[in-house]
Amino acid sequence: MGSAGQRVRQVMLAAAGLAALLPGAAALKVSVAPQGALPEVRQVVLRFDAPAVVAGDPRAPAPAVVRCQGPVPPASGRWMDAQRWLYEFDEPLPASTRCTVRIAEGFTPLAGELQGPREWRFASGPPRVVQVQPYEGAEIEEDQHFLLRFNGQPDSATAARRAWCEVDGLGERIPVQVVAGAARERVLAAAARGQKPQQLLLLACQRPFPAATAVRLVWGPGAGVTGSQRWEWTVRERLQATFSCERDNARSDCMPLRPLRVRWSAPVPRSQALAVRLVPSGGGAPIAPRTPGEEGDGPISEVQFATPLPENTRFELQLPRELKDESGRPLANASAFPLAVATGPMPPLAKFASAPFGILEAPARVAEPALLPITLRHVQADLQGASAAGSVRVRRLDASTPDATLLQWLARVQRLHETEVSARAAGLPQAQWTEAVTERDAQGRNRTVQRERRVQTRSVPLLAGDGAATALPLPAPGPDAKATEVLGLPLQGHGLHVVEVESRLLGSALLASRSPMFVRTSVLVTPLAVHFKRGRSSSLAWVTTLERSRPVAGARVVVNDCRGQPLWSGTTGTDGIVRIDRGFDEEYGDYGEMPEPKGCLSRDGLFVTARSGSGQDAALAFVFSRWQQGIEPWRFGIATASGSAPDRQAHTVLDRTLLRVGETVSMKHFVRQQTERGLAMPAREALPDRVVITHVGSGAEVSLPLAWPDGPRSAQSTWAIPKNAALGNYELALQAGERRLPSGSLRVEAFRVPLLDARLAAPREAVVAPRDLVLQAQINAQAGGPMPNLPLQLSA
Repeated sequence: MGSAGQRVRQVMLAAAGLAALLPGAAALKVSVAPQGALPEVRQVVLRFDAPAVVAGDPRAPAPAVVRCQGPVPPASGRWMDAQRWLYEFDEPLPASTRCTVRIAEGFTPLAGELQGPREWRFASGPPRVVQVQPYEGAEIEEDQHFLLRFNGQPDSATAARRAWCEVDGLGERIPVQVVAGAARERVLAAAARGQKPQQLLLLACQRPFPAATAVRLVWGPGAGVTGSQRWEWTVRERLQATFSCERDNARSDCMPLRPLRVRWSAPVPRSQALAVRLVPSGGGAPIAPRTPGEEGDGPISEVQFATPLPENTRFELQLPRELKDESGRPLANASAFPLAVATGPMPPLAKFASAPFGILEAPARVAEPALLPITLRHVQADLQGASAAGSVRVRRLDASTPDATLLQWLARVQRLHETEVSARAAGLPQAQWTEAVTERDAQGRNRTVQRERRVQTRSVPLLAGDGAATALPLPAPGPDAKATEVLGLPLQGHGLHVVEVESRLLGSALLASRSPMFVRTSVLVTPLAVHFKRGRSSSLAWVTTLERSRPVAGARVVVNDCRGQPLWSGTTGTDGIVRIDRGFDEEYGDYGEMPEPKGCLSRDGLFVTARSGSGQDAALAFVFSRWQQGIEPWRFGIATASGSAPDRQAHTVLDRTLLRVGETVSMKHFVRQQTERGLAMPAREALPDRVVITHVGSGAEVSLPLAWPDGPRSAQSTWAIPKNAALGNYELALQAGERRLPSGSLRVEAFRVPLLDARLAAPREAVVAPRDLVLQAQINAQAGGPMPNLPLQLSA
C-alpha cells in the first residue's frame, strides 16, 4: 500500500492526464487584482480560469512573488480554493508604495501551461487623511487647530494649496497654514502619543471662526487624487452667564426656599466662579455661593446660593471683573451685570403629613379626637376664624360603611391627587369637557379646533358639594403666630376620614387663578391592624391592636376584589387569626402587567377589611394585598408563584437519550401537582392527552396520542424515529388543551457503534532488512471476546 504523498501525486497525474484530453484545457490564463494606482491597497488576488492546484492541499506552492518598494507591513499568502490565491497585508500599504507581482519560478499548475503576462504592477495612491482630531461633529474653539493623520508622509509644502476652511454664511475659502515648531510639538505630545510624527500634519485656519457656526475643513484633489475629503464641526457659543431661580409663577420673584443659580456656557476657573456675590440692596453681608456637589479644584460651570434666603429682599448679583474662561475668552454679556434680583415672600402652603392616604392610631374607646398634622404657611387667614367657615371639610366613613363605598372613596382621593385629568374624569359639566384651540394646518393657515380639556386636580373640589361632609373649624392664630406652623386637625371617631382644605390664596399663588385650590387626603383612624397573606390553596388573615400588637378575637374579616365585591368572610379566633381554605386570583396579575379590568377601583390588589366592636366604639381597619413596600418577597430570596391554580410538573423517563434514525424509543411519563404539602396526583380530567416532540433546529413537531390506563400514576408510549428524521436535539412536552408541560429531551444522530477491537504488535527494536518479520495480530468482539477463526489479511 503506497503512502499518502504517493496517492496525492497519482491523483494529480490523473487530473493532468484528463485535462490534456479536454479541448482548450492546455492553456491557463491568470488575472491579477489590483492593477494600476489605487487609493488604498490591502490585498492581492490571483485568479486562474481553471483549477491550478488540488483544492484543500495546504502544501500547494505559492504561484507568485509580491515585492514592494520601501517598508511595508507583514503579509501572508494562501489558496482560497483551486483557482484563487490571496496575498494579504496586515495593514493597508503606505501611500505612494509601488509593488510588483511576478509568477514564481518553478510554479507548475495542475493541468496545462500558463499563457499571457507573467508580471503585473500596482501602487497605492498619494497620502490620504485617515483620521482627524478633534473628531467630526465635535464642538470646537474659535481658533481651533486640526491634527490630520495620513497613511503616508504628506507634503507639507502643498498642504496650503490642497486644504482650506469653509464657514457657513461666508462665501469664500479661508486659507490654512501648517503649524510647526514648538506649537506642533506641544500638540503632538498631548494628543498624538504612539503615532508616527512624519504622518501627522497640524493645520490652522487663517481667520478665527464666528461663534455658534458650522465650520468645514476640506482636503482637496491633487496629483493622482480626484475627490475631496470634508469634515464638519460646530463652533462653541460665546461665553455667557445666565441667572435662574424657581418662582411661584411667571410674575413672581424668586422663591427664598429654592436655590438661586448662576451658570456659564463654558467652564470657568473655580476661584473666579466662587468670587460671585449676592449683595443685599439694603445693606448686610454679601452671600457667597457654593458648588452643587462638585469636588476638587478644576473649572466649574455653575454655582448656587444656599437656602433659605431672606424673603422679600432685593439683591444685586455681582460677578468678578475681567471674568474669563479657561481659553481666555471674556464674558460676552458682561454688560448685564451687576444684575438686580429679588426674593418674594415664602410661598403659601397647606400640606398634610401623609397624602393621599395615612393611618392614625386611636384608642379602642373613643375619648378624644385623633389629631391629623397639617403644615400651614401664609394661608391661616384663609382657614381660621369665623369668616373661614367651610374652608376645611371632612367626610367620615365609619365601620358601618360598605366595603365597596370605602373603596370608591379611596379611589377618588387617589385619582385626584396632584395630577392632571380630563375635565370629564374630573366630574365637570359636559359643556366644559372640550376647549377651542388654534393650530396651523398643512398649508400654514390657522384654524380653530375642539380638543379634550385637561384640568389640574388641585382646582377640582371633592367635598364642596357633599351634604354629608362637615366643616372643621381651626383655632384663631395667637399673637405669636409664625409664618409657618403645624396644626392638628381633630378627627372625631373611628373610621376612614376624607379631609379637604380650600384656599383662594393657594389658588392665586400656585395656580395663577382666581379660583380656589384644594388640598386633600384620606386618613384611617383606628386602633386595629389587619394583616393578610395570600396563598395558592389557602390564605391567612390576622388582626391585632396597634398599641401593643395583641390579638383581637371576634373581628369580622372580609376579602374583597378590586371592585369592592366580597369574595370571602370569616371571624378571627382567640389568637386573632382566621384561616381561609382557598386562594385568590388578582385581576391585575401579580405585577400589574395585565390591562385594567372593567370596573376595577384599585391597582393595589385585594381589599381586606376587619371590623371589631359595636356602637360608637366600632373599629374599622383594612389592608391591600399589595401593600408590601420594603418587605417584598424577592428582597429575602423567597420564591413566589402567580395565581391560585397549582403548578404541574412533568417528567419523561427514556430507555435511552441518544438514538439513530429508524430506531424506536420507549417513554414513560409522569405528571405531578405541586401543593403546600408537596407533590400530589393530578385530577384525571387534567391529565395530558398528547406527547409533542419538537425538533429544536427546525421547529418541526410530531404529536402522539397519550393514554393513562393506570390512572394519573404514569403513562407509556413509543416513537419510531422515521428514516428521514432530521438530526439534532428534540424537546418533549406533554400537552393538555393549549397548555404544554416540558418533560425532557432526546438526541438523534448518525453515529456508528464500535463492534470490533483490532490490535497489531510489532518488534520494538529497529529491524534492518530481515528475512522474516514476526507480527502479532488480534481482533476481539467488543461484547463477546476473541474471534480466533476470523479471516485476516495483512498488507505492507
